[in-house]
Amino acid sequence: MTVVARLPGGIAIVFYYDDHPPAHFHAIVNGINVPFDIDEPMPIRGMLSPSHHRTIRGWAMRHRDELFLNWALARAYQPLASIGYP
Repeated sequence: MTVVARLPGGIAIVFYYDDHPPAHFHAIVNGINVPFDIDEPMPIRGMLSPSHHRTIRGWAMRHRDELFLNWALARAYQPLASIGYP
């Protein structure tokens, strides 16, 4: 697991090197791990609070290209790039 961003509200955005398609990232808040689709930033499964969901979705929409790049890097077992906020 590699943390690529930290968002307000204690949200960590992470990728796993051995993860499965579709292209996604994980948002971890208070020990709850929710995978989000990169193409359409919505939870694949699980739920977070509406405020966390809005923060993650807005951020992911602004950083979609960087998220797809990190997805490709993770699939190739290459070092990941940090992504800023906002």
